[in-house]
Amino acid sequence: MTAREYLDQIRVLDARIDVLLQEKKVIRESILPGSISYRDKVQNSPDPDPYGTWVCRMQEKEAEIAREIDALSDLRLEVTRRIGEMKDARYIRVLYLRHVQLEAFRKIADDMGYSPKYIRNLHKLAFREFEKRYNKM
Repeated sequence: MTAREYLDQIRVLDARIDVLLQEKKVIRESILPGSISYRDKVQNSPDPDPYGTWVCRMQEKEAEIAREIDALSDLRLEVTRRIGEMKDARYIRVLYLRHVQLEAFRKIADDMGYSPKYIRNLHKLAFREFEKRYNKM
């Protein structure tokens, strides 16, 4: 795994959690009045307990979300520790804000009091340094 892939894991896992939360919303909305049909279809027999099926699907989705959130929390701690091993405080801060907090360069620039262009250049330098350290691990 490259350093880029390592740091991007948080963004990917965060996106996966967002998708799971959307799926949970769809499941929750499927139990709204009128969403359960008790009429027999020609090809299917009706679910004998549609509410029970719904509750089971909600519990499964919530458990899956909880597992992903735990994984994300563990990953954030690990990445933060590795970033924190760097020697330059500016590098630590820009990598942390970009790759752990998932901030945009403009927001990082505002937080750190620099221009977005300077932050992009600082990020390049910080990432190169992180890449050297990561590849040695």
